[in-house]
Amino acid sequence: MDSIVKDAEPSVPEVGAYFNDVFEPTELDELEHMASMADGAANNAGTKIRQCKVGYVAPGEPKWLFDKLTFVCRKANQTYFKFMLYGFGEQLQLLRYESVNEDHYGWHQDLGGGVGCRKLSFSLQLSLPDAYDGGDLVIAKSAGSVLQMPRTRGVLIFFPSYQMHCVTPVKRGVRHALAGWVRGPAFR
Repeated sequence: MDSIVKDAEPSVPEVGAYFNDVFEPTELDELEHMASMADGAANNAGTKIRQCKVGYVAPGEPKWLFDKLTFVCRKANQTYFKFMLYGFGEQLQLLRYESVNEDHYGWHQDLGGGVGCRKLSFSLQLSLPDAYDGGDLVIAKSAGSVLQMPRTRGVLIFFPSYQMHCVTPVKRGVRHALAGWVRGPAFR
């Protein structure tokens, strides 16, 4: 399984871990194309906390995507988080944030409902960093202290699902990303 990921050595900011070079450029191109086709509204029942377009990837397909995500999720969890996890258990989201509406996602947590709870969140950057302004993934470190995550295309960012985070409004261009969660038993 190690051969699936050519370079999965993480960088570790204060709130999580991120990996570069997990996906090939052609794989990122395919995912970005899928995200560009996202047309579902994601506005959290009209609360304006979240405004963007969303599409979905069913668990397990495409296989190459889930093979790589499973490998890197395990590595991140075993090395840094040490959560008891079940697996993905829900659809991944392909996200398109556009400047025309200043798409964004306000401060929130990813705990979610359903069987078990979301424990480990991840975000894969699909757009080139100069394709848009704004649209930064920002994670709260502590009261009043935040960390802006890297914008490098292909960076795969992991953080605990209970960590407050947001995506700032996109001011120019379009930001594409893939987001998902790994579930496990409730925190104790």
